[in-house]
Amino acid sequence: MPAAPAIDRRTFLRRTMRALLWSGASGTGAFGYGTLLERHQLSVERLSLFMRGLGTAYDGFRIVQISDLHLEPNTDAGLLGRCVDAINALKPDLIALTGDYITSDASRVTQLMAPLSGLKATAGVVASLGNHDVWTSSRKVS
Repeated sequence: MPAAPAIDRRTFLRRTMRALLWSGASGTGAFGYGTLLERHQLSVERLSLFMRGLGTAYDGFRIVQISDLHLEPNTDAGLLGRCVDAINALKPDLIALTGDYITSDASRVTQLMAPLSGLKATAGVVASLGNHDVWTSSRKVS
């Protein structure tokens, strides 16, 4: 049986670093991206839907959905205000808040009331709880 080819120190270190990045370290990178960068960015995605049989009364009906606010001690209050302003600028007919207002501390949920009370939609604003809200304290969050 032939001996395994020897590799030099530089090749060994490069392969080891690559393996670390593709294993647990890449999860750390994704976590860092989500907590340090993405949570401070506002993203608006537009989607047009056709629903057969809905009727012409709903032609052009605009629904804005926002989710996963995950209020934390380091939540950017300015970002919440910019989100509300951006949503209102879209002139929605309906706003749907779809949960995960908090991550793990339900006592802070009242801090969302002031910014979210500025949301305006002609047909109203509706809300549901997310899994983090239920796991932590659905009674306090609702």
